[in-house]
Amino acid sequence: MKLTEHIHLVGSGAMGLSGAGDCNVYAIESQGQILLIDSGLSPDPGAILENLKKDGLDPKNIRGLLLTHVHPDHAGTVPAFREMGVPILCGEVSAEVLRRGLSNYYPLETLPDSGFRRFFAGTPRAEADRILKDGDRVTVGELTVQAHFLPAHSPDSMCYSLKLGEALHLFTGDTLFYPGHVSYFTSVLSRVEGYPEVIRRLAAMAPEGLYPGHAMFTVARAQQCTDSALEWIEKGVLPPLKPYS
Repeated sequence: MKLTEHIHLVGSGAMGLSGAGDCNVYAIESQGQILLIDSGLSPDPGAILENLKKDGLDPKNIRGLLLTHVHPDHAGTVPAFREMGVPILCGEVSAEVLRRGLSNYYPLETLPDSGFRRFFAGTPRAEADRILKDGDRVTVGELTVQAHFLPAHSPDSMCYSLKLGEALHLFTGDTLFYPGHVSYFTSVLSRVEGYPEVIRRLAAMAPEGLYPGHAMFTVARAQQCTDSALEWIEKGVLPPLKPYS
């Protein structure tokens, strides 16, 4: 599904584009080359690959998979893409979580035994091919994507920005949602204290497009979302939690 020039939505469980539980999976395309942002929950990338083809994009031209963070609904398909020869790019903390396994990185044993705990423990292990630092850039065709290390939703959370003309487009994973909501868990999995700085940094970018890891996106009203979240931060409280998947 083409959202705007160069940006496609090629996976989403909630929108029925791919397997149930999949996060929003985005494709950035330039000169036939493709960067994917996140991979979804399903170990089988078939639906994502078919959606690329429906949009006239050749899966053979995927040049990399960028991870916003390593949670199962965002990184479940990583092993399959790696087997396809797609390089996995992520932040240093994400690379460590991937390598060690989420249940070995986080003290999940301190949480009650539950479906929630088992869900996170099921995150696959893999090796990253390139570790991105805050400010690093990744090229795809004639475009450049910039990485922003913004730990809050999780200690490994990365957001990515893309400049198209004068407009900045943000891919925020589970860090910020439309219309200005956030997402966090118990302190074992999240770094809630990081949210004030994270929201201020996102708002300062004055984005036009906002493409979160779940639910609604906006191609033109992103700054309303960042400003709404910033209003809560300036009041000394966190923005509302996103109420839907």
